[in-house]
Amino acid sequence: MPVLSRKGRPAFTLIELLVVIAIIALLIGILLPALNLARKAARGVACGSNLAGLGKLGASYAADFKDAMWGLNNYYGTRNTVVWNNPNQGFPVTFGVGASSELASTSSHAIDIMLQQSGRTDIRYFQWGAPVRYSHLALQSYANVKIPSKAYVCPEDRIRLVWQRDPINFYKLGEYSPVPPGGLISDSDKRWPYSSSYDCVSSMWSRDSHNSTQQAWYWNDPFTVAAPFSGHHTSGDMGRRRWTDVAFPGSKVTVYDTGARHHSKHTYWSGYEDARQPLLFFDSSVRTMVMGDSNPGWNWNNLSNNNASLAYTYAPNGQFWMPALRGGTYNGTATFNKAYFFTTRGGLGGADYGASDIVWR
Repeated sequence: MPVLSRKGRPAFTLIELLVVIAIIALLIGILLPALNLARKAARGVACGSNLAGLGKLGASYAADFKDAMWGLNNYYGTRNTVVWNNPNQGFPVTFGVGASSELASTSSHAIDIMLQQSGRTDIRYFQWGAPVRYSHLALQSYANVKIPSKAYVCPEDRIRLVWQRDPINFYKLGEYSPVPPGGLISDSDKRWPYSSSYDCVSSMWSRDSHNSTQQAWYWNDPFTVAAPFSGHHTSGDMGRRRWTDVAFPGSKVTVYDTGARHHSKHTYWSGYEDARQPLLFFDSSVRTMVMGDSNPGWNWNNLSNNNASLAYTYAPNGQFWMPALRGGTYNGTATFNKAYFFTTRGGLGGADYGASDIVWR
């Protein structure tokens, strides 16, 4: 009777197994950076899509509101009195003829939108430079979308996206925030989850320039705007800009990201000369541009000097929700001799890219 023999299956030796593991590890090491770069590129495309959406919505806003630029409403000094009276606040805030200033009026409008579009009832009135980083709230109100919305935050802006997960308890999520760990949250802190990665140029919501009879607000540094002098703020210092005020729509930047996020390992301040980022222009186009290719801008402290640009410093001082200095550090200070499109010469009457800087007289 024949007997069937059973041969053993071939097996890997230990050395062969280690070689296979080493090859797999090598392939992962080669492919993983490429995969990360592809993901980063995809987030860059999504960021550009966000900006394009802002442009389209802004154009629709202008069509519905007689060419007006989107922004926080300013009722100060007008016949209209708008009363914001949330039943859980315990007191009304009147912004309009009863507002103490245009700044107070725009602050009230920003808080009103935050309450209406988020469904919250716990944010009380406070005054701050709302148009600087919260003008986008006007578009969110116009579109009647629930906030916070990812459409107004760059996909690379990880900290703000974390805040959006739980806007009420954003400072308890284990992520950096303006509220110290274990600290008490103030009404002014509650605005942070509704902030945006994107800023609009100051000439969108203030006059192009000041003179002896009227005031204007200018970009001063990454954290503040400033008015050259005090004492005679007039109606119209904030708001009431129109698209017809723009002289070079295809050359003038309207919205930008405060961080250069898509073409470097670390997110750093977008004011560096070699910073590349997608920009929204007034013709609703979105183009990736280099900061140093922009016209140098002007020094609003000396408007008549056509060769002077604004010098400023940037010091993030451990504010990790702001862009870092070059190299990814949040400690130290960087000095810049040009503000570029942050302070366009002539405001909406000037140009940033593809056209010569205007001469101001």
